[in-house]
Amino acid sequence: MHDAITEAESLRRMITFTKREAERKDRTFCAYLLDLALNALDEDSEEMNSALRARIIPAPLASTSTEKGDVSK
Repeated sequence: MHDAITEAESLRRMITFTKREAERKDRTFCAYLLDLALNALDEDSEEMNSALRARIIPAPLASTSTEKGDVSK
């Protein structure tokens, strides 16, 4: 149970730090979404917590050959 508390607190701190950085850089929508994430953590819904902890893999960017019309990759 101690690991779960530490994990949740660590996640809360990361979100808070990122939200502060977003606000500092005037990224209002990003800060808003991070605020929603913090609120979801405060609700302590297991479904929301697991969604927030899920690993998100960014979509790969198109390579330069694809941009020039070569779609063989």
